[in-house]
Amino acid sequence: MGEIAGLSNRAAIFFSVNTMKNVSVVILAAGEGTRMKSSTPKVLHPLAGRPLVRWVLSAVERLKPGKVYLVVGYKSDEVRKELGAEKNIVFVEQKQQLGSGHALQQVARQAKSYRGEVIVLCADTPLIDGRTLSSLLSLHRRAGNAATVLSGCFKNPFGYGRIVREPSGQVTGIVEEKDASPEEKLIAEINSGIYCFQSPLIWKAVSRIKNNNAKKEYYLTDAIGLLHRQGEKVGAWSGVSPEEILGVMVALNPIVGNARTVAAAAEVALGLGIELADDGEG
Repeated sequence: MGEIAGLSNRAAIFFSVNTMKNVSVVILAAGEGTRMKSSTPKVLHPLAGRPLVRWVLSAVERLKPGKVYLVVGYKSDEVRKELGAEKNIVFVEQKQQLGSGHALQQVARQAKSYRGEVIVLCADTPLIDGRTLSSLLSLHRRAGNAATVLSGCFKNPFGYGRIVREPSGQVTGIVEEKDASPEEKLIAEINSGIYCFQSPLIWKAVSRIKNNNAKKEYYLTDAIGLLHRQGEKVGAWSGVSPEEILGVMVALNPIVGNARTVAAAAEVALGLGIELADDGEG
């Protein structure tokens, strides 16, 4: 489950960063962070003296991306002020926060002519390692995938979207906890919310995402199933430790967090009064 195109997890870590060319990054940073008792945008909360989003930016620097599309929304002026001096950042406004798929729809308007790989991740995952992103990109290329999901295997996957695979190992979709069957809830492999997509396939896929769900939002996870159904190759790599891909809010959740993640994320909560989730969601 943790291998793609016959390559082991360990081998993936040693791919050279020199192979990372013609890649763009999308960082989702539009959310308000309603579980934090603070008016500060979630992505600007400090961790070890730096805003959360800067830890993520440091990780993606390893990819040497041509452009970093930063999707902003809630108090976007504050985020722009913090990061406005960065040369390769393109700010993309998501005026209404209608889901991760909707965020990519906004990016597509500016990046529709781009051809290459697109790494997508959230701004509140400060524990992600740049080497992991490099390996994800290399594996994606070696496998010839249209999309590759960075996944993780959790002993308690409650609250997370599950990676659904065919017997061959190909990913057919991602099913959310609330929609999962009893059998699907037994799947330990979960979606981290970090992806590598092929452009322009991803822009076409997000244009077809519908909001026919209870929240009336456009979910990026739906793009995985769409790509599979149109005959594209979709994979997932579960070669990382669970704590690396936890968002700050989830890391603080005692249901899934451990001593390492809680210690790393607790500084964010210091003095802020974070409301911990009871469903395992970030």
